[in-house]
Amino acid sequence: MALDYLAFALNIILFATMNFQRYRLLGGALWPRTTKFLMACTALFAVHWTGIAIFGWVNIATTGFYGDDAVIPFCTTGYIFDAVLNATLTGAFLVHLSAMSRGNDFRPGLRSYVTRAQVPLVF
Repeated sequence: MALDYLAFALNIILFATMNFQRYRLLGGALWPRTTKFLMACTALFAVHWTGIAIFGWVNIATTGFYGDDAVIPFCTTGYIFDAVLNATLTGAFLVHLSAMSRGNDFRPGLRSYVTRAQVPLVF
């Protein structure tokens, strides 16, 4: 049971980190303040889910169960934080792609592909 919670928290943290890295590698140098803010939010997100996993491990070790009643508000907050963080990261990535497609950074055929690829990223 403890390994399930650890794997779940690790999965959520790694997905948000991957999303941040995608943005940082492509557009981070152009918007350093936004990148620092999003990095801090991603780190805070990782600390939040790490705390939930540690809480679960301690509860399982001491009481034999995870303590779902005590952790539900923290998980709910984490899910909302996850949605907002990933939507913000994806939005920043889309804004950067849009700025790149307006400039001369793409070949002419690639510009239309990027425009079409932005639609599935929103969904």
